Order: sequence, then C-alpha cells, then structure tokens
Amino acid sequence: MTASTQIRGGGKFMPIRAYVYMNTEPGKAETVANAVRTKTGVKSADLVTGRFDVLARVGANDMTALTDIVLKQILTVPGVRRTETAFVV
Repeated sequence: MTASTQIRGGGKFMPIRAYVYMNTEPGKAETVANAVRTKTGVKSADLVTGRFDVLARVGANDMTALTDIVLKQILTVPGVRRTETAFVV
C-alpha cells in the first residue's frame, strides 16, 4: 500500500471509508443486504427507502482494496443490479 492511495489525516494514514448504494432486482433487497453483510470490509448493510434499496458502509486500507470490495464482492452478489459509491471525506 502506498501513501498516494490512502487518505492522510492527523499526521497518519487513515483507512478509506465509503457508502455503497445499491439497486436490487425486485423483491431481492433483504437477501442482498444479508449477503453483503457477510463480505470482508463491509461494516453494515441496511434496507433503505428512496432511490436505492440497500446501503452498505465499507472500509478498506487503500483504494485497490476498496475497489475489490465493490467490484469483486458486492457487485457479484446475486440480485445486485447497480451500485453507486460515495467516499467519506
């Protein structure tokens, strides 16, 4: 891991945190949330109202690891149609 892929805060490098918003196939939100909760790096996954169906809070040590969580773990869950990621600043 390199300094260029981490967020610097308070004189030390901090893990990257983000929220992953998910649209799911109809009737699959609860199943998706339960599956996403089991993935490494996922701190929580909840059903939500509004534009999205599930909201997950994730954390990783660098951008590569965070990308892997979204692309290789969350997007591969059956029932996930689309994601949108918002980084904590």
